[in-house]
Amino acid sequence: MSEPPLATAALLALAAPSSEITVTGVPSGCGMRMGLNRDRDGAYDTDEVDAGTDPGDPRSYPRTDAVASAPAMATGLGWPSPNPFRSGADIAWTLSRADRVELRVYDVLGREVTSLARGAFVAGSHRVRWDGRRRDGGAAAAGLYFVRLETSTGRFTRPIARIP
Repeated sequence: MSEPPLATAALLALAAPSSEITVTGVPSGCGMRMGLNRDRDGAYDTDEVDAGTDPGDPRSYPRTDAVASAPAMATGLGWPSPNPFRSGADIAWTLSRADRVELRVYDVLGREVTSLARGAFVAGSHRVRWDGRRRDGGAAAAGLYFVRLETSTGRFTRPIARIP
């Protein structure tokens, strides 16, 4: 159930010192929960606030009392981390079964910048690091890029930004 939209003036009236407002959203059709994680500890800020921990302190992490059974692993591409990045970013993906993989980086014009992984991989979690270099070994320029995972079950793309 969604709440009715707030007018800009009403939203701004809610903000005050020590009562900041964070707006997050999920783009239509993306199917993935998104949010802020200022301290990069793996927990979204709102989850930390709800649990009574500090979303700005990586040493403060929400406690988990219950362990749910693990869902079946699906094939997919994780979000690059950190993003944006300067010297390197980790890129993770999962495979529900053994499969051939091509993991490439493209620029905004659709030109291949580099290939990060290619070949047969077993089912499970995998990770590579992009050092921000092009296929020829030179440094990629600062800007927006796209990481694309291609498997027999589909294509998955995530944006990644390289900063100077």
